[in-house]
This record gives sequence, structure tokens and C-alpha cells, in this order.
Amino acid sequence: ESESIRIHSIEIKTQVTSIAVKMEIFKKLVIALQLICLVIGGPTGQYFVTEPVDVTAVAGEQLRLECQVNNMKGACQWTKDGFGLGTDPDLPGFARFAMSECHLDIFPVLPEDEGLYQCQVGAVLGTPAIMSDTATVSVMAPPGLPYISQAKKLDILEVMEGDEVVLDCESHGAKPAAEIQWKDEAGRVIMSNILETVTKIKKTKTFKTVSTLRMKPTQKMSLTCSASNDAFKEPRNSRKLEIQLKYKPKLSLNLTSENVKEGQTLVVKCSAKAYPIEVNHKWFINDDEMTEESDTLTIENVSKELDKAVIKCEVENSVGKSETSRILNIEFVPKILTHPTSEIAKYGDEVTFTCLAEGNPEPSYIWMKGESQKLVGVSPNLKLKATDDTEGEYTCKVFVEGQKVLISDTATLHIMRKPKVVTEPERFAKIGDDVILQCHVDSLSKDTKITWTKDNNPVSSEMMKHRIIHNEDLYNKFTSDLIIYNIEENDFTNYGCFAANEVGTDYKVFPLMVEEESDYLTLAITTNTIVGAIILVFIIVYHKRKKRKPEKSELPTFKKEVIPPIYKGKDPSVFNELLLDKGMHEEYLDMSKEYFDNKINTEKVKDLRIV
Repeated sequence: ESESIRIHSIEIKTQVTSIAVKMEIFKKLVIALQLICLVIGGPTGQYFVTEPVDVTAVAGEQLRLECQVNNMKGACQWTKDGFGLGTDPDLPGFARFAMSECHLDIFPVLPEDEGLYQCQVGAVLGTPAIMSDTATVSVMAPPGLPYISQAKKLDILEVMEGDEVVLDCESHGAKPAAEIQWKDEAGRVIMSNILETVTKIKKTKTFKTVSTLRMKPTQKMSLTCSASNDAFKEPRNSRKLEIQLKYKPKLSLNLTSENVKEGQTLVVKCSAKAYPIEVNHKWFINDDEMTEESDTLTIENVSKELDKAVIKCEVENSVGKSETSRILNIEFVPKILTHPTSEIAKYGDEVTFTCLAEGNPEPSYIWMKGESQKLVGVSPNLKLKATDDTEGEYTCKVFVEGQKVLISDTATLHIMRKPKVVTEPERFAKIGDDVILQCHVDSLSKDTKITWTKDNNPVSSEMMKHRIIHNEDLYNKFTSDLIIYNIEENDFTNYGCFAANEVGTDYKVFPLMVEEESDYLTLAITTNTIVGAIILVFIIVYHKRKKRKPEKSELPTFKKEVIPPIYKGKDPSVFNELLLDKGMHEEYLDMSKEYFDNKINTEKVKDLRIV
């Protein structure tokens, strides 16, 4: 069935084509006969002298289609696209059309006037109608003045920073269609993010061109668009559109000086660019809000506490809020905050001395050792390994450009060694006496322990017979006293002092022996005899020298040493007053230093001498 329809359609088209061909042949035969008549017998009827020809006009201009007829008998008429315009010269209904004789005038010609035009002269009795050749009228139209749709009311468009802007440029009435270009304020052509749409207007046979530009402005700018086509190369330009960005403040912070010295005045200015330009200022130092509300903050008599402080400026407009900050750099005189302290370490341990100073510019450090001031370090922390070579005194020196050198306290590295025990080589006493045995221990350890022995057996302080008193002075020197009350025969033996710390031990043993009685009368007589003999010798020598020299000479003065009386009492209350009433205790490290002050004890006990 579809095949039969297709064949039928082809047959119809063939018939139409055949009729058109026959009509064209007939027309040409008529013209040929007319020409033959003219050639053979000359013009006998109406005929065309001038016929219209194809023409291209510019919209807005005047167009004349010429048609000149000789021997015109009938009425003249024009057709457009086969439609008769009438025989009235004024051509009512066609305001821009008029006939002058048989010529057709069009003013102003418009693109809608395009078409096929033919001049015809009607037939009269005995004279046939005649028709001219068909003339094609084409009309070119320049682009209409382009305009940016968003600038119809105002030539300024406010846009939020970061937002996308869509702009449309339109041009109407062009034929052929117009092409549109966008340009910025510098005349640079914008090529990207553009979409162009062309629409043909059927009524006017012209074209409408719309160019759409999408962009995100980053600054204030102005734009124009222009339209042109192939027939009219000279572009027509739109009005300028200003694009004003609305943005929150953009800030810059400026200080009077990058480096401000303590005590000077600091001026900080916060410059803001913003649109809208109405802004409010706030100032902060380390997040504490200041009372200043202008764009300038003044700080008089700047203190060193503001060094490394964060100064912040906050500015706000109707669009939003911005802030900027700087870290202050305040120069001030250096000061040592942390002095190195002495350390006690075991052999081979790692020791760190620390020296910390404040100052701006940043302080530099060096470490010196001993009297020779040997350079041993250049940083705030000095790390050492405890050895014989590193043991000694250290000082830290602090340098700041333009300032006096600071010297820290001296710190000493002590190496902990085993304790050293010092005792009397021997001690004498009498039966019935109370005696104090002393032991001195040099040790750097706080955990030093001292033990008394009797015949290599530990002595217990819980016995009424013995009392042990320990004491430690400020220089890590330990003293331990063993008090033995009412000496008996079996107390005369060997006593030992044993000391121990984390590193090692030491042990010293010495004897307690019986003190023999002395004949003080014989001793006194012997002493006086010796003294008298010495005086006699001096007198003899003096007289011999006097005979030799007449000069005066004074005898030397001799001071007689008086031996204090021996204390032989058995009452132990003297020791109780000496040892207990002055605040001494048996507990380790609790003994008063007063006990070991010989001057105080001498004044207290007067002529006491323990034997």
C-alpha cells in the first residue's frame, strides 16, 4: 500500500512539472511572436521599452523599479509575489508604494518588501496584455543599535563579590543576522562564556540576535557590546554598563615601625577598601577588645609584655566582616629567667644545665667552664656526660645585639663517689667516764647511711649504754657521734664507722684505750724547772749582748700557757645539757649544728675536758 502511495505521489509531481514546462514554453512562444511582429512589421501594439531588473536595496532608502511601455493602451499594474497591487497610481493599502507613470517607487524600502516583482499592462480591444520579466528585490538592513538588557534603567549594576553575572546584549532588525561582540573598558574582546542566539522575524524578514555573557567579576569594571553583519561591517555600540562589586572590607595593617623598642609609642593604621564604603572598626590585642573605633590605634609607652602579642583589626560593612592581624615585635633589654643549678650525678650519667633568658632580639647563649673559661656550648641547654673531665663549674653568658652581656649564676657538676670516712686514729678514756666518739663522712648522696660497730658488730642505739647522733651540714658532709656512758673495762676495744651510698662504702676502725694516771705535781715541778732554766739562759745571753752594745734592749715577753683543770666528775648531766638541751635528737639528719661549734661548746661547758 505504501509503495502505491509513493508511485501516485510521483505521478502527481510529474504532471505538475509538465504543466509548468508547457506554460513556460507558451510564454516564450508569445514573446517570440511579438518580436517577430516587431521585426517584420514594426510595433503595432503596446510593448516594453524598459523592464524591471533584479536589485538589492538598503533598508530605509528609496527604491524604484522601472517599467517603461510604448503604445500603452491598457492600465499599468505591478504584482508582488504574484499578488496584484492595483492600478491606482497611489496604490491605496500600500502606504510606502506609489506608481509614477508605470514605474514603482518604494520609500522607505524595508526588508519585508523583498519578493518577486512584475510589471503588467492590461489588454484592450485588439491589444493583448503584456507582462514584463520578473525582478527579484533583496533588501539589506543594518543591525539595530544594540543594548544590554540589564542596563535599561541604570547604567550601573551592583553585584555581590563571587556571584555569577548573566548579561544579555540584543540587536534587532538586521539582515543578514548581526554578530555581537563584548568588550571591557580597555577595549579587549571577551571571548569566553558567551552564547549567541539568532531568531528570524517572519513579519519583517529581519533577524534578532541575543548574546548572553556569563562571568564572575573580580573587580570594578565596565562593559559594552557591539553589533555588525556582513553587509554593514562598521559596528554599532551599546551604552556602557558599569559593574560595581559589592564586597566586604579588604584590609591592610601598617605599623609605624616593624621593630618598636620598649617605652616608645606604637601607631597602627588599618586601611580598608570596601563597597559600600561605610565601615565600622574594632581593635583587639590578644583577643581583648580595645576602646578605639577609628582606623588608627595608638599605644604609648609600649611594654615588653606586648612582644609577640597579636594585634587585630576587624572592619565590617553591610556585605560582611573582615579581619587582619600582626604579631608585634617589641625590642627590650634581656633578662635571665632561669639560672643553671648545680647537679650531682653518677659517673657516666647525662646531665643537662639550662639557662633561659628573655629578650628581643632573640638572645644567644654560650657556656664557659672553670677559671679557664673554656667554651663548651652555644645553646640554652648544655648536655654533658658526667666524667672526670666534665666535673667542675659552669657559667652561661647571654648575648643580645646592642645590649650588655649577662652572666648567669655558677653551676657545678659534682660526680658522686663512694663515701670517705674520717675518724680519730685512737681515743683515750678512763673507767667511769662518758666519752664521745666522732665520725666524719664526705658524701654527695642524700641517701648516705652511717653505722657504728664495736668489734665489727653493729652498735644498737636502743641500749642505754650507747647513744648515736647523726647530723648533715649544708655541704653534704655527714657527722655521726657515738656516746658511751660510764666507761667499763669491756668498752676498751675497737670501734668502727661504716658509711654507704649508691656508689660504694668506706669503713674505718680505731681503738678506745685506757688513759693512764699522770703525776701532776712532778709534771708541774719539771715544767717550772725547764721554764726557769730557759729564763736564766735568756738573761745570760742578754747581759753578754749588753756589754757588746750600749744600746737599750728590751727583754722579750713570754706568755705562760695555762692548762685548764681536768674534769673528773661522774655526773652525766653535763653531757645531757650539752647534747640534749640544745635540741639534738637521735634521728638521722636532725642534730643541731650548734653541737659541732667548738666556740659555743667551750663557752657552755667552760673548763670541761673529757678524758
